[in-house]
Amino acid sequence: MMYYLQTFRSAGPANKQNGGFLTQVLELEVWVGALDDGSVAVVLLNRRNSTSEPVTVQWSDIGFSIHDSALVEDVWKQQILGLSRNNFTSPNIDPHSVMMLKIKLHA
Repeated sequence: MMYYLQTFRSAGPANKQNGGFLTQVLELEVWVGALDDGSVAVVLLNRRNSTSEPVTVQWSDIGFSIHDSALVEDVWKQQILGLSRNNFTSPNIDPHSVMMLKIKLHA
């Protein structure tokens, strides 16, 4: 199964609905875009030159309630990472590497 993350520029801040660049903390970036099935595609990017780092995406930043549970999937590994509440923190991401997630609210 293939997923496509469509991003585009908008006048306002990026969010789940309009896609695009969401946050950057010390060269750690979070990009986000809505998928047709209601889930959210999230790309975690480590732009650092020498340090592997975890990256956190907050549910409130992608339009979910902090009380929601969401199923997190590593898209490229095709692996379910589990249910998370409030946020998801990745394992360490190597310098100049990315991780792509599909995050879907869990009923």
